[in-house]
Amino acid sequence: MTANQYRAALAKLGYSQEGVAELLGIGKRTSQGYALGEYPIPAAAAILLRLLAAGKISVKDIDADVPLEDVRHAATHSNISTTQGYSRSKEKKTAKVMRLRVAARNKSGTNVA
Repeated sequence: MTANQYRAALAKLGYSQEGVAELLGIGKRTSQGYALGEYPIPAAAAILLRLLAAGKISVKDIDADVPLEDVRHAATHSNISTTQGYSRSKEKKTAKVMRLRVAARNKSGTNVA
């Protein structure tokens, strides 16, 4: 994700740089650095913003019985091997979260892919 794409995603979502910083669990200055192209945007954070901007997920989906700190931690790794290692170590937890999300959607009658 480029700095221009980052700024466009924030605009589409209606987030300020400070607001998205809070969502991702990063500092306001880091968010500004992403927007200015001073820092590379971590792949996980870029994917999260793209999914939110495309309407594929909502902030509510992110918070489905998962500690927000875990989401922030995964979303802010700039080193993909660190993110992959984190993901592998959390496979069982991720599977549980996905089962909970499916159950909640089925219970509410919302069938969102």
